[in-house]
Amino acid sequence: MSAAGPLEGVRVLVTRPEHQARRLCQLISERGGEAIPFATILIEDLSDTETVRQAVASLDSTDLAIFASANAVRYGLAAIRRAGALPRRLPVFAVGPATGAALASEGMEQVHVPAEGADSEALLDLPELRQVEGRSIAIFSGEGGRPTLRETLAQRGASVTVVPCYRRRPAKDIPEAVRQALARHRVHAVTLTSGEGLQNLYGVLDGELATGLRRLPHFVIHDRVALAARNAGAQEIIVAPGGDEALVEALVHWLSTAHASATLH
Repeated sequence: MSAAGPLEGVRVLVTRPEHQARRLCQLISERGGEAIPFATILIEDLSDTETVRQAVASLDSTDLAIFASANAVRYGLAAIRRAGALPRRLPVFAVGPATGAALASEGMEQVHVPAEGADSEALLDLPELRQVEGRSIAIFSGEGGRPTLRETLAQRGASVTVVPCYRRRPAKDIPEAVRQALARHRVHAVTLTSGEGLQNLYGVLDGELATGLRRLPHFVIHDRVALAARNAGAQEIIVAPGGDEALVEALVHWLSTAHASATLH
């Protein structure tokens, strides 16, 4: 049961993959809210495929490694540890603070993370990645992710290997508990951390459930997700870059507004 706090009485739909959602759900609960988890993206482990094993075996001759997401940290490091360990001399880069925090939690002390922003473009602005001609770079990512990092680094003269260590699949069904919460208007806000997750969410909703969802405030972590939410018909969109803590602080701030108060009552 949630303790009293600034989010007391607020129920938030959390759409992250299950293992990634735990921290956000915990933060919502600690501030008095109720998190309603619904993983709209299912994660399939590819870390023990031949492609990944070959890439990991080549890390000794790689100049730097980039982890594109917290999932890439989880599955990429699993593959690396099966083969031994990440070379100590290898510089490690993270796309955004959430990925950096995932690396830190795995014992990585020296991780390059953009001071601002949480996307490929922010990472590419780091001085260490501006002059990469002749360098070999491994990018641990999901299968079929955005090509921006690979393409830009290759244009800058680097030899880039993408290591797809997991695959994303859309949720096919909405859990009955989530369906009932939406149908009874017991959800007050939704958090979304990717356009893919948003697309999957609307893909399993229909009729009045989708219409009701569009009326809820959508808390997103990037302008790209905000655009996807706008295209899906969301009426209120709040952009909160910076990870789980930023999302929760945005929820707290939203609750302090008169509009939010009227929505809850």
